[in-house]
Amino acid sequence: MTVTRQTALCGHCDCDPYAQRGSVLDAEGDVVLYNACDGLTWIFRDDVCHGLTVTASDRTIALTREGETLAAVEIEVEGRNYVARWLPSERVALRWDTRYGLIAKVARRLLKPAACCRGEDQ
Repeated sequence: MTVTRQTALCGHCDCDPYAQRGSVLDAEGDVVLYNACDGLTWIFRDDVCHGLTVTASDRTIALTREGETLAAVEIEVEGRNYVARWLPSERVALRWDTRYGLIAKVARRLLKPAACCRGEDQ
């Protein structure tokens, strides 16, 4: 397959390259929520070569590092705020007044540029 400017982000030839699948999560603009064509939801950060998968249930949102099977953080409503807890300890990581704002803040803590992102692992 040849990748061009008209290739969809997922790389699938039959997917619409102009479909709106991403959303910037907050005013800083460096964290994006991406709804993939296969039904998965991802979070990516500028200058970081890996992401987080998002799993949502009725009451919680779990964020899992790419390539891992256990969630790193779980987000839930507590009173009038959203609370992120580190797993498995369940210690409070952050509290915030909006869900997407909290997801962006947690993503910045989890998605740090590593050596692989800078091409230093070769």
